[in-house]
Amino acid sequence: MEDKLRGATREELMSHVLTQRRLIRHLHRRVVELEREVSLVSRSSPPRRSGATALSVGLRKIGRVLQAHASGALHLPQEFVAEFLYIQKELAAAASGEAPTPSSGRPAASPPEEGSSVPRRFSPPGSLIQRTQQRLSVIQRDETP
Repeated sequence: MEDKLRGATREELMSHVLTQRRLIRHLHRRVVELEREVSLVSRSSPPRRSGATALSVGLRKIGRVLQAHASGALHLPQEFVAEFLYIQKELAAAASGEAPTPSSGRPAASPPEEGSSVPRRFSPPGSLIQRTQQRLSVIQRDETP
């Protein structure tokens, strides 16, 4: 990609910059939407005890799937592995009571600073957790004879 950008004309570079700006705006809007969903889900979530149990069960399931993948018993696409590792890290932080903070020290919905290339972190939204649970159930169905 760098080679293409180095050899690009001014018009191509401007087009690329505009595309990146549109993408950033779209992603920023999506992050704000997801944060709203998370706040709605957290207000309506069950008491902390049952949530902690669900977190530990989810962590164990994800751990078993990742171990099976690592041993070669189960083949997962790389995007699944990356997503599971991310979720496992976030759920472990939530289970231990650590509050995940954005790496930049700002709320995740704040727009990125000029020249900042540091990605921002935020807690996984409920939709991401639901999608992961669906993927786990699909994997478990595929494993059963």
